[in-house]
Amino acid sequence: MNTDLLRRKAVMLSEQRLGLWLGNIVIVPITAMVVMQEGAGVRLLGWVVAQYLLTLVRLADWRHMRRQPPREASAILRWFHQLTAFAFIGGALWGLCAWWFLDLGDIHRAVYIIVLLISIGTASLTGLAAWLPAYVAFVAPIALFVAASLFASGETAGEALAIACIAYFVATCIFARNYARTIDTVVLTNLENARLLADAERASLQKSNFVAAVSHDVRQPLYALGLFLEGLRNQLDSPSQIAIFEQARDAHRAVDDMFSALLEVSRLDAGAVVPALSHFRLGGVLDAIVAERRPDAESKGLRLECERTEAVVVSDPILLARVLRNLLGNAVKYTAVGRVAIGVAERDEGHVDISVSDSGRGIPAERQQAIFDEYVQLDNPERDRRKGLGLGLAIVRRVCEVLEHPLALESTVGRGSRFTLTVPRGRVEAVIVPAPEAAGDRLAGVHVLVIDDEEGIRNGMALMLGDWGCTVSTAGDVDAALTAMVTAVRPVDLLVCDYRLRGHMTGIEAIAALRDVCGEALPALIMTGDTDPAIASRATAADLYLLTKPIRPAQLRFTLSRLLG
Repeated sequence: MNTDLLRRKAVMLSEQRLGLWLGNIVIVPITAMVVMQEGAGVRLLGWVVAQYLLTLVRLADWRHMRRQPPREASAILRWFHQLTAFAFIGGALWGLCAWWFLDLGDIHRAVYIIVLLISIGTASLTGLAAWLPAYVAFVAPIALFVAASLFASGETAGEALAIACIAYFVATCIFARNYARTIDTVVLTNLENARLLADAERASLQKSNFVAAVSHDVRQPLYALGLFLEGLRNQLDSPSQIAIFEQARDAHRAVDDMFSALLEVSRLDAGAVVPALSHFRLGGVLDAIVAERRPDAESKGLRLECERTEAVVVSDPILLARVLRNLLGNAVKYTAVGRVAIGVAERDEGHVDISVSDSGRGIPAERQQAIFDEYVQLDNPERDRRKGLGLGLAIVRRVCEVLEHPLALESTVGRGSRFTLTVPRGRVEAVIVPAPEAAGDRLAGVHVLVIDDEEGIRNGMALMLGDWGCTVSTAGDVDAALTAMVTAVRPVDLLVCDYRLRGHMTGIEAIAALRDVCGEALPALIMTGDTDPAIASRATAADLYLLTKPIRPAQLRFTLSRLLG
């Protein structure tokens, strides 16, 4: 027999028995007072004592079972047999109540006993039917003693009542059998559902772990390629070389975008994206996104409009910008003529609606839910990878769920679409105003020490940082970094370190060691190809800034400048 099924049924029986015994403790003395009669004192006292002794033994067994529940099928079956024996003894005691005290000459007492025993037999169904032999062992002696007592009365009414009682108890046994089968079916179904859910969760976790594991290995050469391409640009002078370079850069960006989208879906599915909510002015986010997309819109002859707003919202500005950037990018991509617009409407109930609308081809009503699924592209039946993987709106949906920002879609074929995002309104006084940036390029002349165990990353970083005017030293591990720091002609101004280094050392540990040597908290940046959220937590705890590879050159340059500020 299925061990898990036996275990679940044992738990069900154990949980329900205590309530039945408490009821038994109350009913026994009441019954004793009702059936008390002259000459039956010793017999009645023995019956009451036997009931309470059985209850104590059952309670001790229940406590032992709760402390040390049986695990193996054989142990559970032994406990079921013990339960059946207790049920038989309990049923026999209640049956003796009818045999000793049931007297049709005292109609009130007779009615009480018959109704009581029928009620006890019926009530015990929910507590014992999970193990049918126990229920039958309990009600069988009750039915036999009641019927025998009624037949022994020698009255026609007594015989009729005996037959009726037997029929009733047989009917309850049949019902108990069906109930027990239903319990088995439900428990087995729940076990199967739990197994399927566990398999699905295990598969999802394995997928996320696989993506996290391979992301570091795949991102390293991808990031190195981007660094070399960035450094190569300044070495080219002929138009044909520049044209080939731009095609290579576009191909690299396409691969980068697709890989980043896959990783983003994996991180969202794994619950690794935790929003950092703050109060901020929406206009600054919208201006930056519109500035990014305006060249694409102008190249297609589209009007890109953005409503000016002073609205303050509560959200994660980075995640919100990711959603709006994706929606605006799609609107520009799929609109051939006309306009693309961002609108803002402040609602009275404390929310702000942000809409992205276009005059594009529109989305058929039957496809408006499907576009938020993975790998769905309405205009890419040939699966042209230059058009992406179809993960953009799937990421939008997941990020909106994480932020708890409702997203609505209105679209008419041939007239365009409107995506509306509803965001909580923020407080002006809670907005943190950033300090003004200093003028000029902070990286010129800065001595940067790059620590990475990948030679390609070190060489690419040296090439790119050198083009930005930096003095660059590189090292493959912390020992080489310490040597480079000690022998450097001029002091190191900035540390850039990969998270995973040789010898199972982390970048956080390496930076701590280097800071101890120089005696000051040098500005430092951690880079990683891993998507494990625990790494971000460790970097934050060490007061370090973290960037995830592959890193766009503009993002790296901006971050290094901020660190020096």
